[in-house]
Formats: sequence, structure tokens, C-alpha cells
Amino acid sequence: MLHHRQTIFPAILGLATIGLIVLVAVYTKSAEDSTAIVPNPAPEINYTVPEKIPVSGVDYENQTRFVLEPFFKNVESLSDTEKETAIDKALNGLLAEQVPVEYQDLHLALVRNLHNLKNQDNEEESQSAFKELLRLRAETPWLP
Repeated sequence: MLHHRQTIFPAILGLATIGLIVLVAVYTKSAEDSTAIVPNPAPEINYTVPEKIPVSGVDYENQTRFVLEPFFKNVESLSDTEKETAIDKALNGLLAEQVPVEYQDLHLALVRNLHNLKNQDNEEESQSAFKELLRLRAETPWLP
């Protein structure tokens, strides 16, 4: 009938398990005794943020006029690629400016409409953004 043969597999499995337990115990004991390499903490660096000098209204007007003048002067006669470059320059120039409190609404409207003009695929929406820029220009006597 069926013969049941004894094998040494259970003995090998038991020895391997005991060996693994001993190996882990020895490793954790040696890890506790040894001095671990700990990197030195980063030196403390005191960063000083330069104090922003508030910009005056006149300085803002001059800077904005300087940034927007090339855009308004040539925008209608430019090709689409040149127009996109002019919009980018004007938008980046406006975003780099410090804005006094009294001009924040105007500045936001200028940036928003330039952004809309740049990112609109719909011709009607682009025209709407451009008309709004022209309206802001007409209402603000110091804009070019």
C-alpha cells in the first residue's frame, strides 16, 4: 500500500529557522553596540530677506509706462508670433513690478487681460480682452 518514507526536510527547515533567528539576534546586538554613522546637522544659516522699499505711485507709473509702451505701440501691426512675444514681454514686465496699494486693482486688471489675451484661442474672447486693455488705457491718462 502506501509507504510513508521519512525525510530530513523537516529537520533542515527547523535548523534553517533557528539559524535565521540567531543571525537576526546577533545582527541587532552588534548594531546596538556599534556607533552608527550620523551625519553632522546642517549648519544654521540666517537668511536675511532684503527689505523691500515701497515704490511710489510716480515710480510705478513710469515703470508701467515703460513696460507697456512697446506693446501698445506695435501690437496691431504685428504678426501672431510677434504679438505673442510682445504680450509675453509686457506680462513678464508687469509681473516683475512692485505695486503700490493705490494701483493694485489697475495692475491686476492689466495682468489679467494680458493673460487672457495670450491664452485665448477664441477670437471673440481675445478681442474682448484687448478692448478691455484699450478701455483701461483710455481711462488712465498716464498709460501710453
